[in-house]
Amino acid sequence: MTSIVLPNNIREISGNVFEKSDITEIILNDGLEKIGDCCFLDSKIKNINFPSSLKYIGKAVFQDCMQLENVDISQTQIEVISESAFIDSGLKEIILPSNLKEIASQAFYGTANLQNISISRSTTVIGNKAFYNSGLTSITLHNGLNTIGYMAFANCTGLTKISKTSESTNTGGRILIGAFQDCTSLTEATLPDNITTMEGYTFIGCEKLGKIILPKNLKSIGDLGLRTNYDVSTIVFNSLEIPVLSNIPDSSIPNVLPFVDNINEILVPSQSVEEYKNRLTSYANKIKGF
Repeated sequence: MTSIVLPNNIREISGNVFEKSDITEIILNDGLEKIGDCCFLDSKIKNINFPSSLKYIGKAVFQDCMQLENVDISQTQIEVISESAFIDSGLKEIILPSNLKEIASQAFYGTANLQNISISRSTTVIGNKAFYNSGLTSITLHNGLNTIGYMAFANCTGLTKISKTSESTNTGGRILIGAFQDCTSLTEATLPDNITTMEGYTFIGCEKLGKIILPKNLKSIGDLGLRTNYDVSTIVFNSLEIPVLSNIPDSSIPNVLPFVDNINEILVPSQSVEEYKNRLTSYANKIKGF
């Protein structure tokens, strides 16, 4: 048996029901509200509809489903993409609901065929390693994000550009350790204005990253936050006050920035040039106003 049509009275599919099964197609009924953890794990599922009544999909629900390539959950009531929901699947395209609030840890980890995704403005959390080692080629981050998790987009070796949406007065957003680490094709990164904290190691290993544009509300940057270990052409600070920079103990040179010889220019607001030069004396001849 490879195809199933669910009867109209089903409200929940329990966990592991179709794990490792040969089911390739399932028609879910209107009224279904929950699909349990690991329900289709390592199965041959290829075609599945998602009714508007659906509120929850479980952890690892489509893990290792290599034949599942296209998913449209845009009409559902799902607010959280659960942990490891699509990890190591064959997913190429997914359309997310407009009311989505969270993409949990490892939700799209290892989805090597997933090149593009549109993250809705209602989403506030992107969890740890949510897109680690995925096939994303570009992403747009909006100003409603409160948290971009630990290594959330790390090792996305096809990612070439990070963009932001329009400016915002919201603040308090955080980028956790290593969020874009080892994105070896990344050439330009523009971070959303609501980000106030970068915890560090943000771009380590991004060997082609030439330009980093920082948020105007940025308050602090942790260890190696702007260092790639390679040459960087331009770093743009949009904040009038220089953010707090983590320092190597007993050193006046912040370990946040690239080494002096690895940076071409640091652009800062024209009215803040002297402040930046006084604080970053080793980089003074690199600092220019805009």
